[in-house]
Amino acid sequence: MNKKIIICSRLFPNLYGNSTETALFKICEALKKKKFKVHLLCFLDKELTLKKKKKLIKQYKNNKIYLEDIIYTNEKKNIFFTIFLKIKFFIDFYYLSNIFRERIQNIVDKNEIDYVLDFYDCHDYLYKINNIKKVAYTSHPTFAPVLLRLKLFNLFFKDFSIIRKIFLFLYIYIFIKRAESKFRFLLERFDKVFTINYKTYLDLKKNGFRGRYVPFFGPELKQNKKIDYKNNSKLNIVSSVGQKLSTNNIINNFYVLKYLVPELDKHYHGKYIINTYGPGKHNNYINELIFKNKSVIDHGFVFDFIKEFKKNDIMLLCQNSLATKNTASFGKYKWSLHSVHGRILQAWSLDVCLVVHSNNLECHPELVSGYNCLAGKNAYEIVNHIINISKNRNLRKRLILNGRNTLKNKFSSEVNIKILMSSIIN
Repeated sequence: MNKKIIICSRLFPNLYGNSTETALFKICEALKKKKFKVHLLCFLDKELTLKKKKKLIKQYKNNKIYLEDIIYTNEKKNIFFTIFLKIKFFIDFYYLSNIFRERIQNIVDKNEIDYVLDFYDCHDYLYKINNIKKVAYTSHPTFAPVLLRLKLFNLFFKDFSIIRKIFLFLYIYIFIKRAESKFRFLLERFDKVFTINYKTYLDLKKNGFRGRYVPFFGPELKQNKKIDYKNNSKLNIVSSVGQKLSTNNIINNFYVLKYLVPELDKHYHGKYIINTYGPGKHNNYINELIFKNKSVIDHGFVFDFIKEFKKNDIMLLCQNSLATKNTASFGKYKWSLHSVHGRILQAWSLDVCLVVHSNNLECHPELVSGYNCLAGKNAYEIVNHIINISKNRNLRKRLILNGRNTLKNKFSSEVNIKILMSSIIN
């Protein structure tokens, strides 16, 4: 085919990175197999050293991915400049695109790029680029996490002063309306919009966009791999993975620690471990819940995440447990607040059973309760599923094997690159 595509992202492709970085790496590899020449443009908040940048350029070039440039978007000269930027971002749709437009257009023109793929929320920087087919690849509306924080205000801002709470509530309330109209405005400037979130795909269609559901690219499975039953002395359960202060992880940890742990204690009497992984610190509300229970272990950032993750028996998925039942309405436009979680693919690849809140089935149609996971609509049902998995070896075997089949049939690079390619080209 010999076409050229530039992938614009806030992340670097990395086979052993977080789930999104791994998915990006898989996309790059799949595009190369289809005879695409893959270029990369990254947008970062923090500046890399020149040595690190040169190393990355060489590393990707050896892998036949061409890192064209790294654009730093969060230049902090002083507090007044930072406040100025925040005001500009709030009132000006065009600001980010204008300051980088010429630089990005030159990269596109110089390399005679045919397609640009916006991999996760670089819409601001790209919508004004001309003479090229533009495709956005996203997960959920960019304003959704902020709106969830507004709906669950005390969970996220419990320790703020009354004055600060009032100011923040009003600011977010006004910001949400602006952010939603900006989200639509930007996506309307793209030729197509792909999403890994089935609920977002349905919303895009209802709201008049040329949307396409394109699932994540999952890890490859080893052939004829034996089932790993773990055989832990205590039941090991994953509660959260990734940045602790992310919206999803705060909600997930809150639901697990507030509602599931008391039910688990009734049955296991402390003979289980709730594991959390990822950098940063928990917010104070989550810390209070952790302090009350000795069964919770925060591992922080771990270098060999796969080694640690695969020790677990069960992964919990409860990030859609709160405040996602009703859609958010903005005039005639309606949006779901459901979010997806790429770590389910690693769970399936590492023989970790999935127990999920039933709200997750709406954005992950590949999750089928009783087949590759068990889903419950409340804490009582979810804990019963955990108990059944820990007692029933045949049930665990069935969930593991069906999870592997789902990974192979629904999330493999071979399957999803065909969807991605046909959608980009046609």
